[in-house]
Amino acid sequence: MNKHIVTKENNTEQQKVSTTLIAVNATLAVCLFSFIVMIYQSSNEKHIVAKAPEVHNIVAFNTIATDARAIYIWDASDNKVIYAKDETTALPLASLTKLMTMDTALSLVPANIPVTINPTFLAQEGDSGLYAGETWSLKNLINFSLVVSSNDGAQAIASVAGAFSQNTQNTSIAPDYTIGLSDFIADMNQKAQTLGLTTLHFKNPTGLDPTDGGDGGVGSASDVAHLMYYTIKTYPVILEDTKDSSVTISSQQYAHNAVNTDVAIPTIPGLIASKTGYTNRAGGNLVVAFDAGLGRVIIISVLGSTYDGRFTDMSALASSTVAYIQDNNI
Repeated sequence: MNKHIVTKENNTEQQKVSTTLIAVNATLAVCLFSFIVMIYQSSNEKHIVAKAPEVHNIVAFNTIATDARAIYIWDASDNKVIYAKDETTALPLASLTKLMTMDTALSLVPANIPVTINPTFLAQEGDSGLYAGETWSLKNLINFSLVVSSNDGAQAIASVAGAFSQNTQNTSIAPDYTIGLSDFIADMNQKAQTLGLTTLHFKNPTGLDPTDGGDGGVGSASDVAHLMYYTIKTYPVILEDTKDSSVTISSQQYAHNAVNTDVAIPTIPGLIASKTGYTNRAGGNLVVAFDAGLGRVIIISVLGSTYDGRFTDMSALASSTVAYIQDNNI
């Protein structure tokens, strides 16, 4: 048969093929549009993080004895506030600051850059076991610093990431960590504004109270919870170790036993991530994320408690939240 002759049967088949192609193209167009929307939403951080949640504020939680000044219990999966107390007041953050420190570092430089511990980084309060001259991958040092709440580690991360992002590490004499650190802190504050977390403000990467007075960083219980959720969704790998009571994390030279500063870990089932904070001005702070069942992410933040009270507060609030969800089948 001459291939240029089109029979009625061939014409019908072509029409079927054309119809199928149109349907396939339409499906692909819908998928492409959905993908573009998804990318836009993921890049538009402010609208994702700062979207106003539905507020339930269950009054039964008022009867729970806690020491915390501010409390925020947020069902992140359904974007519902289960309970809140003084949740919008900016309070000292202490080491909860380190969540933004690590987010900012990873937004500026690759996770595999080397971070060598300069002796000046070790001048921070507390000794977490880092050695001068020791070299880490940025990712491992972030993991270690979050688990043990290392001030030395946070200072090193901010200084080196700031220097890398400003190219001051390539100077012919020595890296200018002072310039890098100053710019890094500015980036932390800019990131908070971009995310719509307007109560967050940082003066240093550790959250330590400055020696000349004041706070190292402030923010509300609500914004802290949203910052935790942002970190889980954007950089989940850096929070994986914070759900364990202890873990071994290695630099290029040494294996470090990292003991978690959150002693409430065993009392919270389905724990996803946690971060502690404490200074004399802040009191005891703690934020955790856990799975309440079937992938339902609950985030609880407590600010302004006591050193030990933050842990008992969190245990009571977490168990009461799970019980409330189960009892009310919600």
